[in-house]
Amino acid sequence: RQTNKGWDALDESAQSWIIDSNINDPSVGNREIIEDAREMNAHLIIPKDYQDEAERTYESLLEFEQIIDEEYDTFLPKIVPVLQDPHIEHLQKHKEFYSQYEYIAIGGLSGKSFKPEEKIRRIRRVGEILPDAVKLHAFGIGCSLPLIKAIRENPDLLYSLDMSTAEKMIMNGKVTDWTVTQQEPHPPVPYGKDKSIVNGGFSLCSIICSQIVSTNKS
Repeated sequence: RQTNKGWDALDESAQSWIIDSNINDPSVGNREIIEDAREMNAHLIIPKDYQDEAERTYESLLEFEQIIDEEYDTFLPKIVPVLQDPHIEHLQKHKEFYSQYEYIAIGGLSGKSFKPEEKIRRIRRVGEILPDAVKLHAFGIGCSLPLIKAIRENPDLLYSLDMSTAEKMIMNGKVTDWTVTQQEPHPPVPYGKDKSIVNGGFSLCSIICSQIVSTNKS
């Protein structure tokens, strides 16, 4: 969950926690992230990163590591550095440094920042540069047919990813088909007091559809 944006009901239902840097909140810094992770006894922690600012994000990571070394005797969460655009050039410059981590996250791929094919190319290239043991996570990568096919052809392309396509799609009154094309249904999506039940059902259908396309299994 994002630093300073926890939801008690969701926090209490989770078995482990990833503390995110809350990239869109400039008031959140590395110290706030660290304290939140310690309070939650988090499993993974993401240092403060900055959209499309690779070197600034790198400097923030160095600051993060320095704070831990100088101010904390023990620190249990595993650190997940974030690569921002320009991903490949930056990683090549600091390859040895990033290769020491168990996890690396790729940021700056959300929405329509790049076409799906370019997102896939960058993920593949990052995986080629880093040691095989490093686990790759993709932030907010979105859902597209090219991405689903790429993962189906190479399940090791990513260790994990997160996206909100299934939830936001139905909240915007749209549904998807097997081509992952969003469109407004006719009749329209129901609205009203219990629309969250309908939303959840459509979101689940979207996820199941993506799973079938990506794995060829129902």
